[in-house]
Amino acid sequence: MAGVWVVVTVFCVMVVTAFFALRWRRRHHTVRVWNRDAYPGLTRLNHWALGSRYVGIGVGLLVLPVAASMGRLGQGAFIAPAVLGCCIEVAIIVGEVVPYRAARQQGVAGLERRVVADYVSVPLRVGAVVALVWTAGLIAWGWQLASPGGRSFEVVGSVQGVVVCGGSTSPFLGSYYGMPLAVSLVVLVGLAVVALQVIARRPRNGADATLAMWDDALRRHSARAVLATAFGGLAASLVTAAMGLSAGQSMASSYVNGENGAQCQGTNLVYQVVFGPSVTSLASPAAEVLLVAALGLGFSFAVIAAGMVLAGFGLDADGAVGGGAGGASRPDSDAAWMPPAPADADGDGDPAPVGLAVRPDGDDGTLR
Repeated sequence: MAGVWVVVTVFCVMVVTAFFALRWRRRHHTVRVWNRDAYPGLTRLNHWALGSRYVGIGVGLLVLPVAASMGRLGQGAFIAPAVLGCCIEVAIIVGEVVPYRAARQQGVAGLERRVVADYVSVPLRVGAVVALVWTAGLIAWGWQLASPGGRSFEVVGSVQGVVVCGGSTSPFLGSYYGMPLAVSLVVLVGLAVVALQVIARRPRNGADATLAMWDDALRRHSARAVLATAFGGLAASLVTAAMGLSAGQSMASSYVNGENGAQCQGTNLVYQVVFGPSVTSLASPAAEVLLVAALGLGFSFAVIAAGMVLAGFGLDADGAVGGGAGGASRPDSDAAWMPPAPADADGDGDPAPVGLAVRPDGDDGTLR
């Protein structure tokens, strides 16, 4: 049943996010493009990059219910978000590898040293690391708190070593659910690293400054899609990890601080019912705040990341929206994904730089 709810929730989030993301892109994206006759390789690169990304999203949504139903006792529900992210990452890699040499042209090769850091967005990178560390911490914590079988959480209350009450709840994020989740996150992060390496190392004719400028824009565009996908998968996995601990937290709190604890104590006014350290730690207010924050922030981050992937934009280092109206930066800026407008963009009659053109039809200006 948990797998069904995961599929329904993710599908609804993707549909709603797609509507608003595409609406945002149509209203705010610029109309600057390169000269397609001068640089057909860039057009081919852009078509493959965008097309493969959306194919990956479609395949991922088809695979999602299959992944959610995998395993026994709801194991698949924990790995489904990461599986969706893996499908998109694989598609992005394919979209970069197939036209791998499209940016190469005849001419004198320029000496360049391109690294991944030249194309990644700092906020997305930091967000992905935070989500990964947070999720890994919850997995490790649940592993320690779970019962020996790794599927449930047990509460045992005792008086002078004699068990007087107790209960258990499942599913709980122990080793049974934590191991598949950890493996899926390792695969997701690994695919993201591979994709970023392919994007950064793809060859080009660096001696052509105009080609290099637009090619850098395409690389930033693809790198942000890679990071946004990883960020979204990690954030959604943070939500599933927090949900895997929340049932145990509610039970522990009810025994330590609530009605179940009062029933355990009964009329015994001499000795206090004692619970184990795993129960008391999970019942603490700090644990409740941690899990509520993980649920709220993880869901919010997952929606934001989905919007970035679907709309083809990302947050710049200075907080501006890349590619939006008035939001273009210098071509060599880490924040830029759309290069500056040509000199004649305002119709003043000045000649445009070689290799640049302005699309006259005034459509949404999305790189295609």
